[in-house]
This record gives sequence, structure tokens and C-alpha cells, in this order.
Amino acid sequence: MFKKLIYTLYEKFGQVVVLIDEYDCPITEYIDNIKMVDKVRKFLRNFYITLKTYSKYLKFVFITGISKFTKVGIFSGLNNLNDISIDDKYGDIVGYTHKALEGNYPAELLQQALPEHFGYEFQAYKLSIKTVNDIDEAIQFVSSMTSKHSESIVSENKEACNRYARVIDAACVYQNLPTSWTDGAQFGLGAEIGISTQKLHARGPMALREITTYKYIIIGDGQTRP
Repeated sequence: MFKKLIYTLYEKFGQVVVLIDEYDCPITEYIDNIKMVDKVRKFLRNFYITLKTYSKYLKFVFITGISKFTKVGIFSGLNNLNDISIDDKYGDIVGYTHKALEGNYPAELLQQALPEHFGYEFQAYKLSIKTVNDIDEAIQFVSSMTSKHSESIVSENKEACNRYARVIDAACVYQNLPTSWTDGAQFGLGAEIGISTQKLHARGPMALREITTYKYIIIGDGQTRP
């Protein structure tokens, strides 16, 4: 039926635009029912494969949703997907605006972040959020604000993760993990005495080992600290 609809519209009007709103709802609706989620996942995968096979009749496909499901094969039949959710060009149509949050979020926390807010520990359920255009701007911002203690990147882009880990100057650099893992006991070092953010130097005679330092690069997939 869907294939026939696409072809009929194409014959009458030319290339078709397909809008799929809240693609994630069929899965979130049954998020506690693993069997049903798997059934829905397979159905959606076959549905999107249909779009792929009829791509010559389509001008473009616009997919919206709140949740971002990865590694579940929903879009495995598609390629060249372009995520515009953090692209400045589309800032007026995606994401949350200040107006959208009003009335649904504590008003005293809805403040425009100032430069002095970044790197500040509020000692409360608050955080400052900085939006960037790309990995270059992200690295530049983190490098300017880092305490050189622990920094983390959350991304599916392996190239971006590896570059971040290589460039960011911190004692511990995480990929897809929270920085709360920075702890001597979690690293298998025994009881923690302290955490150094300095590049400690040697005393006395030195060779190559004494004039180099190190950092930890920890790679995960969303694990949280017990």
C-alpha cells in the first residue's frame, strides 16, 4: 500500500516528500516489553527499506523524534542520513527553545549562560550548556575551560572521539562514559590518596621515561559507575 501510494503521487506530482513524525514513539510506547520492542524494530527496519528501494521517486524524507536509538538496526536499510538536530541552520525548527521550556521547567534555572558560568561548580542540580557547531569548536572550548582533571566526549563518530582523546590535555579523557569513573579504586590502584592534574617531573638523573608523562584514555558505551 505504501509503495503504491508513493508511486501514485510520483506519477501525478513528481518526486514525493515523506514526513515521518515521532519515529521513536512505536518503540518508547513498549519500552518495557522487550519482545514487542523487537517486533516493532523489525517492522520499522522493513518500512525504511521500502523508502530506500523507492528513493528515485522521493525528493527527500524528513524524520522527527525525541529519542535517538542507535545500534538497533532501525535505519540499517538507509544511508546518507543527515542529522540536523544540532545544526545552526535549522535551529528554529529543531531542539528546545527558551519559549518551549517556559512553564515546563523551573523558571529560576532558565537563565542565559554567561562566560563565568562555564567551569563553575554550582553545588546543586544545575549545569551550564554550551552549543557548538562542530568538533573543532568543541575541542577549542573544552581546552579553554578544562581543569585538566577529567573530560568526556559522547559521540557515535569514532574519528571525533579519537581526535578528542588525542588532543584534549587532561589526566583522564573518556569516550562515551561519565567522568565519575575517575577514582583510584575504580582504576584498580587501591585506596585513593589524591588525583593529580599536574604533569609531575622527575628528580635526579633522567632518561626518556623521566621526561615524558601520560594520561588515561577510557573508552566505554554508556556504562555508569556502581
